[in-house]
Amino acid sequence: MSFYDNVKLLLKFHLLKDWWKEKLITLLILILLYDLLFNFIFILVILINGLIPYFNFHFIVFFLFGILFQIIGFLILGYIYLNLKYLFSNKLLPIILTYIILLIPYFINGLFYKKIYSLLDYMFLKNLSEYSYFHNLITLILILTFLILANIYILTKKDINWRN
Repeated sequence: MSFYDNVKLLLKFHLLKDWWKEKLITLLILILLYDLLFNFIFILVILINGLIPYFNFHFIVFFLFGILFQIIGFLILGYIYLNLKYLFSNKLLPIILTYIILLIPYFINGLFYKKIYSLLDYMFLKNLSEYSYFHNLITLILILTFLILANIYILTKKDINWRN
């Protein structure tokens, strides 16, 4: 993703909108490749262990919702990273802060014994006993929409052609 922040490449794009769309498409392709590889390994393990009879309609629906939630979750993580990267113009700090943001619900759970679902719980459907697919999907889409709007706002207010 840092490839798109190269000054020579930025000159290629006349509009911020075009540059942002290219970056979004690259992020989506990387997420899809990672998610397909991750789930291919999962399916392969199921096949190797002889669990083919469990491939029924309910499993396929659950699996497809899982893939959708993983893709949206990875997009959320990507946008958290990009927003922090644009705010701090640094490469290492946004990675560390994204990881800390991901762990905040676990710290709260440990300190206050209050169950707060993390992004990982939503991505991997660990909270289905209390919420439905629809509730989880709406929650993730609202978070993603907020992050995308924040990303656009940060980019329009900041000179993306920063130099270190």
